[in-house]
Amino acid sequence: MSGTAMLRSRGIHYLQQLKDANIPLDLIEKGQNRGELLRALGGVVASTSLLGVPLGHNSSFLQGPAFAPPRIREAIWCGSTNSTTEEGKELKDPRVLTDVGDVPVQEIRDCGVDDDRLMNVISESVSLVMEQDPLRPLVLGGDHSISFPVVRAVSEKLGGPVDILHLDAHPDIYDAFEGNKYSHASSFARIMEGGYARRLLQVGIRSINKEGREQGKRFGVEQYEMRKFSRDRHFLENLKLGEGVKGVYISVDVDCLDPAFAPGVSHIEPGGLSFRDVLNILHNLQGNIVAADVVEFNPQRDTVDGMTAMVAAKLIADHMSGASMMRSRGIHYLQQMKAAKVPLDLIEKGQERIIDASLTLIRETAKLRGEFLRALGGVVASTSLLGVPLGHNSSFLQGPAFAPPLIREAMWCGSTNSTTEQGKDIKDPRVLTDVGDLPVQEIRDAGIDDDRLMNVVSESVKLVMEQDPLRPLVLGGDHSISYPVVRAISEKLGGPVDILHLDAHPDIYDAFEGNKYSHASSFARIMEGGYARRLLQVGIRSINKEGREQGKRFGVEQYEMRTFSRDRHFLENLKLGEGVKGVYISVDVDCLDPAFAPGVSHFEPGGLSFRDAMNILHNLQGNIVGADVVEFNPQRDISGGMTAMVAAKFVREIAARMSK
Repeated sequence: MSGTAMLRSRGIHYLQQLKDANIPLDLIEKGQNRGELLRALGGVVASTSLLGVPLGHNSSFLQGPAFAPPRIREAIWCGSTNSTTEEGKELKDPRVLTDVGDVPVQEIRDCGVDDDRLMNVISESVSLVMEQDPLRPLVLGGDHSISFPVVRAVSEKLGGPVDILHLDAHPDIYDAFEGNKYSHASSFARIMEGGYARRLLQVGIRSINKEGREQGKRFGVEQYEMRKFSRDRHFLENLKLGEGVKGVYISVDVDCLDPAFAPGVSHIEPGGLSFRDVLNILHNLQGNIVAADVVEFNPQRDTVDGMTAMVAAKLIADHMSGASMMRSRGIHYLQQMKAAKVPLDLIEKGQERIIDASLTLIRETAKLRGEFLRALGGVVASTSLLGVPLGHNSSFLQGPAFAPPLIREAMWCGSTNSTTEQGKDIKDPRVLTDVGDLPVQEIRDAGIDDDRLMNVVSESVKLVMEQDPLRPLVLGGDHSISYPVVRAISEKLGGPVDILHLDAHPDIYDAFEGNKYSHASSFARIMEGGYARRLLQVGIRSINKEGREQGKRFGVEQYEMRTFSRDRHFLENLKLGEGVKGVYISVDVDCLDPAFAPGVSHFEPGGLSFRDAMNILHNLQGNIVGADVVEFNPQRDISGGMTAMVAAKFVREIAARMSK
């Protein structure tokens, strides 16, 4: 599933509808001018700082590189190798590597911001990193179009051109590939015509046409093609760059490597560099490296075990120096600050800035969506997606942290039309809007613990609900997110709700493995907090003594699969929410038999069919005030994204039920 249809245009149809409705242009433009999430952490002693730019829509083929930054980070910290580089530097040392998170590219584009302005935002984000001396940006793409705004920012900030070492199968120097001046195949034309580079050395080239060579000659580019690599090897492994200019910029397109070394790329070009060839060039390079990027890793084409992600991570670790992955990322950083006796108030103020910036993005996006819908008129309730990419409270695999963008891609991928089974069109903003993702990992990287994180999740849900007529449909993430979401809805509405919970597991342990926020304990927190009157759990087939005892303690109605044939008629004719504030639906994708949804962390055979689940949801009578779809694990999905489509279908159909 390439996602071609909607990574390129997601949000554009939404903007067009607003213009067609004659909503004032100044209202649209005011909503676009938001940069709060782009603030970088300050006061940190470090050399390299990661900045993610998850942009894929300027690709000429597949747009999977938009999903790369979090996968690369996971590979850096996954624990399959230690955190010491070949040169002996320790990545856990904040003097070597820090991370300022991702530019929210898709949220920006969803407001109708065009590429001219988006490129300026990317440049500004790089400038913000560079303002915090001694940080130097290492940018995680995204497609290669990001190199232009990054190099531009570096050159302008330093006050002059740089030398560029560009490793790639392609020269990416078309004047405007397929008419797009910001195409990933045109990035270096923009760089050279802007005067941002003095020398451009392109290494690994093996897919170049007449225009590529002519453009190379036009700009004086030094193009080293693979057909002559054996002749050029000695020179390339002893490069000295940057003298007389502001430094050296390195741009690594992962497809510079032969696909045997890196299969997870959009453009498979045999006959490339070996991984050791690349490291030899990078390790021996002499020059002051001021910035870099690693681009064009496509997770959707990678091997199941993430081989190319590890390759991209290794490049990062070794070319600018760069534990259980998601659970510990950022924590070592906080410990180092404490060990260095950084004043506690300095840490706390920084954390508050991160929280404020994170919530500001949600607040302003929700405000923009609410203003638009109120201007359209006639909307009682509109479903609004909110992503909470949290995976560290999982007891097994943490892949659900990567789910929200892939669910969205599946929704808009074009393999099916946008009309739900109930006849509503999700392209209609009265049915569905989207406020983007809460930057969970950036918040955790600031050392913010789960008590405060859960409060932030709750606050983000309340911000959506404040913008009438928006109703939150939350994309997980693991099931731990249901607790802060339900809490927020209950508190905002002023009373408990009824919950329909579809799952293979009851998730009602008191504190699974000692973690009160475990994904296996979310409904214990909900029930003990008094946020639900009735809790109906359907699809259960993995339950132990504690699960049943906790169910009895809280008066939970547990419907196990072993009696589903007996319970079917009742479950397909539910009426909930009378006498309380409404109905909340929580769908764990593993409620389904793994034959229908293999992309989950916990395989539990004997589950619901997809149609069983749809019959229950379609026939439910009640005022649905909120929902979540959780526990889709992209790292376990089959090629083609079958489970992503299943999760997307749940989202589409629930959105149609919620909206009115």
